[in-house]
Amino acid sequence: MAKYLVKITIPSIQDTIVRSRKLKDLTGGSELIPRIMQSGLKSLANDDKVEFIIPTKDVIKEDSLNITNVAYLTIEGEKEQVIEKVKRMKEEMFKKLNTLVDTVKYKIPDKEFKEYENLIRYQIRNAINIVWAISEIKDNDIVKAKNDVDIAVANAKASIEPDNKSIEGFNLFKKQKNQYSDFENYQDFMEKAYQLNPELIRGAYLCDVCGKRVILGATEHDFKNSITKDSEKDRLCAFCYAKRYYLEKEKMKEAESKNERERKSVADAALAIYLQRENKNGEKYEELIKGKFIENNLEYLFNKDIEYVYIEELNGHIKELEKNPDKNKEEIEKVKKLIDSLKGLYENENKENEKIGYPPVYYAIVVMDGDSMGEKISKAFEENKIIDITEKLSEFSKEVKGIVEKYSGISVYSGGDDVLALFPLETALKGYMEIISQFKDKFKDMKDAGYNFTASAGLVISHYKIPLSYVLQEARSAESKAKKVDKEKKEKDAVCIKYIKHSFSSAEALIKNDHLQLFEKLISFLSDEDFPFGFIYQLQELLLPYLPKTEDEEPVKKLIKYLIEKKPYKRKDKFAEFMLDTKELFNFKEPEKIINTLKVAKFIASGVQNDRN
Repeated sequence: MAKYLVKITIPSIQDTIVRSRKLKDLTGGSELIPRIMQSGLKSLANDDKVEFIIPTKDVIKEDSLNITNVAYLTIEGEKEQVIEKVKRMKEEMFKKLNTLVDTVKYKIPDKEFKEYENLIRYQIRNAINIVWAISEIKDNDIVKAKNDVDIAVANAKASIEPDNKSIEGFNLFKKQKNQYSDFENYQDFMEKAYQLNPELIRGAYLCDVCGKRVILGATEHDFKNSITKDSEKDRLCAFCYAKRYYLEKEKMKEAESKNERERKSVADAALAIYLQRENKNGEKYEELIKGKFIENNLEYLFNKDIEYVYIEELNGHIKELEKNPDKNKEEIEKVKKLIDSLKGLYENENKENEKIGYPPVYYAIVVMDGDSMGEKISKAFEENKIIDITEKLSEFSKEVKGIVEKYSGISVYSGGDDVLALFPLETALKGYMEIISQFKDKFKDMKDAGYNFTASAGLVISHYKIPLSYVLQEARSAESKAKKVDKEKKEKDAVCIKYIKHSFSSAEALIKNDHLQLFEKLISFLSDEDFPFGFIYQLQELLLPYLPKTEDEEPVKKLIKYLIEKKPYKRKDKFAEFMLDTKELFNFKEPEKIINTLKVAKFIASGVQNDRN
């Protein structure tokens, strides 16, 4: 009996995940893809003619979400039987995708669902593609079969065409045959078609999240109208709306079971440690702040969005209320009193109260990806080690969530060698260092066999007000830069750490993963209370003639030493020695990179200090 290698994948999932404006978009998209993959693979889990390679059978059966968007498996049987099984698997995957229709139905009124049902089903069904290929394993040559399916899937992904039978206008419309027959020419059609068939001409706004599909709720007379306008600031297509509320009920139950609030915003990541701190009486900051909302009869704001703990958000809320001042007069006064109460709590205006400080506004996104994994997977197929590697990747994926939670983070996605997580600024670097250490440790026993598993990452620290979609793009870009840390030696195994302020000003530093402890030491120097204010910018001014690069490193070293010695800093001798001797962090022929490394380290040091004060 013949045996076939099967590859099935959902392409472009990063696009599905990264196109996010809210945390719910991000977590919804990240959970959706593994569940779709799992539903298809599970349909063959009890078939004794099927052997799973990536992921393993155990991972599929245990309802784990640590499943990547690519699967390899073998199926014994005649070619027609194998194809039939793969089609069944694909059908189950689309069934799971189509459950998103129920999510939309649950969220909007029946009347509107019925009116836009065709568009809803069309947008959801066409939101993702599922591509597969099979190749017979002849003479036990699974490597050749793998090359065949890889090429076939790559070609199939490149040739995917959209559904050309329908038009997305202000609703879904079927294309009409011979639609030009009633007109003398194309110009005549354009002039008269709108009166006869407005759906052929009149479109609608595109979704605020994906920018690819039309918004849900547009009408013939109002192409900006959105079903989501009352409950959301965003105008959304059916797929992005469903993605945002995917598993909403389950998430709420999970939060309730842990006696926690549901995490809805990136501000939840920024505030995670701060809100759990306690004052001298053992009262959590979260309860102290919530108490102020309750005192002013505004608890609903606290429950609606944790961002209202920030004074600037409450000021913004007042501006919205002032658009109708007569109606909202009482509410405006309550919010103003709340602001005064919170300022007293944060600033310690009332000396009898303990100062808790203003809430932190920065969080971090970590995007990690294994280095040269395609080459390693191909090698593992050749050397019959693929199952061992798959099992180790599955174990690592499960362990990531525990590490992220240990550092008060939010695990968004962990599948194979890919990780996407959010952290408070205070713990982001520590969290990432433990993740990368765990990844390397998982494969250390394979080094003797010629497998050196490393990973690279982008770690982007951002103000919570910066659009999430922008921060995600920056994190992906940072990860890409980390993989090019040393182009000449073709070395990777690094992290690009970047901060983005509310003003969008930024700086970034490329650090080899093996040098992160040195970077931590740099942060410790810059965290000292007596570290000279303005040192980095003064150094930048001194080094201007040598920026961005110089062939002579001696003037750079002398200027650094001169400025440090000039400052009244207790640890200046040790700091000078550290800077001048730590070549792993500082290349004195590239002073611009030195300045950026110092800026990033100082930003982290300042953020951590502010969070603790």
